[in-house]
Amino acid sequence: MQLTRRRFLQLGAATSAAVVAGGALVASGEELEELGSVEGGKEHSAGNIRESVPTACLQCGVTDGVLAFTEGDGDEKRIVKLEGNPKHPNTRGSLCAKGQAGLQLVYDPYRIRYPMMRDPEKRGDPAAWKRITWDEAIDIVAEKIDAIQKDGDIGKLVYHKGRDRFGDFTGRWIDATGTKHSLNHTSICEASLKAGYETTFGQDLDTSDILNARYMMFWGDNIFEASYMHNPMAQRISEARVGSHRPKVVAIDPRLSQTAGAADEWIAPKPGTDAAIMLAMVYTIMEEGLHDTAFLDKWTNYSSADLKKHLEGMTPEWAAEISGVDAGKIKRIAIEFATNQPGFARAYNGISSHTNGTYNARCVALLNAVVGNIDKPGGFCLMKSTKFSKPEPVPSAADVQEELGLKADFPLIDRMHEDYPLAHHKTSHLSMQHLKEMDYKAELYILHQYNPIYTNPNCQEQWDVMKDTSKIGFTVDFSPFLSETVQEVVDLVIPDCTYLERLMINTMPAVENFGYVHLYQPAIEPLYESHSMYDTLLEIAKKVPGMAKYFQFDTVEDFAKAAVEGIWGEGSWDRLKADGALINPGGGKTPNVEPADPAYKSYDELTPDELDDARVFNSHMVRLSDEDITELKAGGSYPEGDGTIKDAEGETAGVVVDGVAYKGFPTESGLWETFAHELEENNFEPLPVYVPNPPLENLDDDDFVLITGKFNVHVQSRTSNVAWLMEIMHYNPLWMNRSDAKDAGIGNGDMIEMDSGAGTGKMECRVFVTEGIRPGTVFMSTSLGHWHYGPPATHGKDPFAELPNLDFTDSKAIEDNVDAEWFKEDQGGLVDIWWREADLPGDSRGETPHGRPTVGWLANWITPNGDEYTDPIGGEFAWNDAVVKINKVSSASEEVALGLGGAAIAMGVAAAAVKGINFKHESEAPDADDEAIEVGETEVVAAEKTGGDA
Repeated sequence: MQLTRRRFLQLGAATSAAVVAGGALVASGEELEELGSVEGGKEHSAGNIRESVPTACLQCGVTDGVLAFTEGDGDEKRIVKLEGNPKHPNTRGSLCAKGQAGLQLVYDPYRIRYPMMRDPEKRGDPAAWKRITWDEAIDIVAEKIDAIQKDGDIGKLVYHKGRDRFGDFTGRWIDATGTKHSLNHTSICEASLKAGYETTFGQDLDTSDILNARYMMFWGDNIFEASYMHNPMAQRISEARVGSHRPKVVAIDPRLSQTAGAADEWIAPKPGTDAAIMLAMVYTIMEEGLHDTAFLDKWTNYSSADLKKHLEGMTPEWAAEISGVDAGKIKRIAIEFATNQPGFARAYNGISSHTNGTYNARCVALLNAVVGNIDKPGGFCLMKSTKFSKPEPVPSAADVQEELGLKADFPLIDRMHEDYPLAHHKTSHLSMQHLKEMDYKAELYILHQYNPIYTNPNCQEQWDVMKDTSKIGFTVDFSPFLSETVQEVVDLVIPDCTYLERLMINTMPAVENFGYVHLYQPAIEPLYESHSMYDTLLEIAKKVPGMAKYFQFDTVEDFAKAAVEGIWGEGSWDRLKADGALINPGGGKTPNVEPADPAYKSYDELTPDELDDARVFNSHMVRLSDEDITELKAGGSYPEGDGTIKDAEGETAGVVVDGVAYKGFPTESGLWETFAHELEENNFEPLPVYVPNPPLENLDDDDFVLITGKFNVHVQSRTSNVAWLMEIMHYNPLWMNRSDAKDAGIGNGDMIEMDSGAGTGKMECRVFVTEGIRPGTVFMSTSLGHWHYGPPATHGKDPFAELPNLDFTDSKAIEDNVDAEWFKEDQGGLVDIWWREADLPGDSRGETPHGRPTVGWLANWITPNGDEYTDPIGGEFAWNDAVVKINKVSSASEEVALGLGGAAIAMGVAAAAVKGINFKHESEAPDADDEAIEVGETEVVAAEKTGGDA
């Protein structure tokens, strides 16, 4: 009997039922044979031997370790299964649903097969595409770069990337062109969180030590679903909560996310008011005498006495008025936090995607500093990472400009620096708006791993500017798929391969506080005529006279090997390819520099003692050696008493505290900078403060604050054509509190219209009525609402059928090459999606403002863009400052049948229902048997007898 996807699910359901019923896990011999077996260390399936290739995942930005199991040889070699790599130190053998579904990207039958081009004057016309050769595609890009360099105005070349995990290579390539017009996606992600942290302790993110913490607070940080390093951290939270010390978990979020649903306590403030609560907590901690005076007075640049004076008036009552969270609750959790150390407060872009995002992040940092648990076991920890060496010669954009006599005219970047001098991670979401306003034309616009007219706020504006040939002369996209940007505005598409078919090297912060390096390597050769974008960039560079000198290696692997072995030593490259990730136990004691000892091991080889020894804490307290001190005194600037140490170049090299020279924090002063002089110099508040968000002030009674986020099986744009993931989650209605819905006469599954007055102004979608969101706030998940890509993303629309002049069956036809069971019609694959034709009230069918069919809805159409929705310090786009009005359009004819998608949505709410959480208006008296706890304008009611009505 052949094992199909449906049969596998049936067997899984049967064994699950046996567990629930208390029965044994028994299957017939035939059924076990279907599932395969493991003998002698080799896994067998249908008589074939499977081999595993260690690599990494790129379904999201966490980069989990992966083992890609393959069968066959040569052209017949196929990936048949993805699992976690136990040698990877962050994920230790685990892999989430997104990661396991990654093979569907590889074998998606709607991948772009070969290079395609159309005349820019016919930009957006699907009938204008024509097939070209690889040599033609490479020559076109190389000739355009060469022409721009010879013309002298290299600013007319713009490179815009999204998720890139090989920045050492792409950064070299961009610098070698001479352009400074390098844009990214960070300003629609967590730019202001980074800015807030960088202006406080010199790093852009943290790696809090979960396994040793007794108290964890997650502020706008949906760690169980979608956050920075969420998969490895969620593992460790689960481990810690069943351990001996069982930490308390508190989630602060206007929505009952998966994290809030699993937490011990959920606090739902008004959006954008988190800083007020944090400052009131710090006030309480200091008033109660629970602060760490020694850390504040020795290791920060603002004394405890001065801080206490700054906090005058920032009482819990003050914060309650602003946030809607009860003052008694604020005081209680402040005392709990301070008296249950070690612990930490961690945040993500739920709090930074506001116009006050940088201030919010600085208040998170202060909340950790006031208890002094910085970079200690169980505390708020600095990132520990390693670096790669840079094969010579290393280009810089300035040097290339000088060598080639190029003009340094970069209006997009200059505008960003002028308007946002502290937004070091750029404000790329404003680039199209700025380009529209300028008398300037980008002659060549290169995109990679980015879909701006879908992903960015105000889709229509992005679309209009990118389609305008007077603003962009020629657009190139390295893409495996026919995304919205490819179809609507790209002139030349060069088929990139998927992450399972290409090589990259990368470092990520280890959640257990030591440096490591990991590898992406191809499990199979790229399908069709696709190539790794990095291989293609190398070919282009070799054809551009001004770039070739910086790419004196034959292959991308040659570059990667030199970059790794230059730090980790000879032989490390082969070991990295064999294991997928390496740790340097001997070098970990000095973070963020090359290892002191070239020894390396994999995570699963470390003994407990070696693992403990590899972990780095108190990295700011590493003492400088006598030799370093002598050298700095001779050639640098060394203070006579306590103070900052500078090297010969004037860079901070350490700090003297109580007469001892330490490495210190990576800040200008070497101290934790509660007072940020950089902010003061740019006319911003230098101390942690609460500043209201202008878009959220003076709201009308019928205004709602629209917040957004991601569900656990999707990312921003790249997963909606993955059939397995779309089966799990294909329905993203607007979450609305039950009391708000009742007042508006809106029922579960009704169609409503949201009106923001921005972008396209209005959009229609369905409503999910729930207690799991704060009244006055509505929520919509991103990731759905595609009008291009492929059948799962667009309710069955065939993207190839839109390209009448191209034949996609002459290059490895679908029937011959893509025989995976998930594609077969009788397996619920791309041909017969079980939910696509469902005619139920509350189904997932939507459409764009232009009437194009979609699965689900995309709020970006009506999300306002512009300076007034951008944090003036960190430059992050304020996704969570959008304000909408809501009107009912039509009723559902019956209660919504949510199915698997709705079940996934409801998981967080269900978790709360078990604990009996229910929102009610203050005007509604709780039942006599209910225990009520005030939460500002609402009450959280613990229904002891029957559980909450969620």
